[in-house]
Amino acid sequence: MSGVFFSPAFYLAYWDNCILKNYSSDIILTNVKLKPHREVWIGAILAAAQTKVSGAQHFVGLPDNEPPDVDIVKYSAIKTTKGSRGTNMDRLHIEITRCSIDDGEDLYSQILKKNKPQYSNMILAVYLYGDQKPVDYEPVYKRLENIKIYLDEILVLALVGLTKSTPIPTKTFSVAKVWPSRGETILTSRDEKAFFRHPEVTQITQRGVSTVWKDLGTYELLPPVILNNG
Repeated sequence: MSGVFFSPAFYLAYWDNCILKNYSSDIILTNVKLKPHREVWIGAILAAAQTKVSGAQHFVGLPDNEPPDVDIVKYSAIKTTKGSRGTNMDRLHIEITRCSIDDGEDLYSQILKKNKPQYSNMILAVYLYGDQKPVDYEPVYKRLENIKIYLDEILVLALVGLTKSTPIPTKTFSVAKVWPSRGETILTSRDEKAFFRHPEVTQITQRGVSTVWKDLGTYELLPPVILNNG
């Protein structure tokens, strides 16, 4: 569905109603057929964080080609060189990886796996999950300062209050910047400005100097069909 972009609240609702209610945590985290859904869910949270920080609505969708895994976009009104009204679209290219505390994965090592020239000009988002204590990012900061970084930015997404019994809650999220700047945004799915609902789904209909897009209005996504856990 490249060219179609979802509001953060729309995709979070889809995740809750069509993914969490239909599949176990193990399948959600490991099934390859759910990989695009996991990535857009992470992208929706990042789009909400970007919306909260900037005050401008950001949408999430799949790119035409990988990498990156998802695109986060923002629309703004412009005037073309001929003086007519148009729309500009800014894209953030997001590459996603995971770091499972339960599986003994290390945050710095997971970042290194994606710190490659082919990911230049992209933002790396690390989804950190598992039975974890509050994360101390200081050692990661110091180690990153001593290596060449190809990525534009490195973010870590974590779920506040995460435990083994609730591996994928939807209430409170932490989005931490670990490179090149530092900082953290805490947001909740009840934040109606960050997780805005309207417009729900937009579609790009033309590209060029001016992006033409339309509001698709009410949009229904059905649960994905999984025949096996592969």
